[in-house]
Amino acid sequence: MPAPTNRLYLHCGASEIAFDDLAMIVPPDPTPSWYPIPHATYVTAIRDSISMLGGTITSETLAIKPGHTGADKFFGLIEFTHPRITPRPSGTVGFGFRGSWDKSFAQTGILSFRTFVCDNLAISGGDAISFHRKNTPGLADSYESTIAQAMIDFIASANRFITTLNDFDATPLPDTREFIDTTACALADSGAVLWQNVPHLRRELSNPAGPASLFPARAAGLTKGLVLQAVTEVEKRSLNALSSVDRMQAATTYLATI
Repeated sequence: MPAPTNRLYLHCGASEIAFDDLAMIVPPDPTPSWYPIPHATYVTAIRDSISMLGGTITSETLAIKPGHTGADKFFGLIEFTHPRITPRPSGTVGFGFRGSWDKSFAQTGILSFRTFVCDNLAISGGDAISFHRKNTPGLADSYESTIAQAMIDFIASANRFITTLNDFDATPLPDTREFIDTTACALADSGAVLWQNVPHLRRELSNPAGPASLFPARAAGLTKGLVLQAVTEVEKRSLNALSSVDRMQAATTYLATI
């Protein structure tokens, strides 16, 4: 069975929570310039957008890091299928999202076939559609349309993304130390990874079991798809996780040229 391509990592203090329990947690009082969206309302808006646009949810994982509000930081991953999106052999679309009530980061969502959300604040995906909005009264009035628009954009582009990813998975690359070193440096030079993460990227690309030891296809040789996966893995080390989406786009652009 193929390894999952959408994952929610919890290793920095967050823990899973059921939706009904999440709905019981009351957000802090708003101010004139700050309006914390209830986490359960956020999830409901995503569910409703998927359903309204014809998708079928296949799994849902939610998590919180409590803090002084009871849910300072919130993370989630919903996987779904859609009749207008050609299925990928590796699985479903991942809608990753996060929010905070301690003002540490904005409401962020990402739609991708390789969606990764982590409670160390990394959030990334290959060929992704994303949104990033601060908790303001304006967002309180428009977050349903923000999420729905992201869904519409993704559905419109999804099959093009699938073609790109399938081509990447099927495109072999030289499996040599020289090529791995050159590629790791080129990805850093293109802005796909931080230079400080180049040694970690080399290790991921050289791992016989594939990036994070989760992709045994690596034993059959290196591909563009595995390089993109390795970039995703090292992005979890990023000191500036908010730029992860831009870096994944840079990686995809660079890989399309080799």
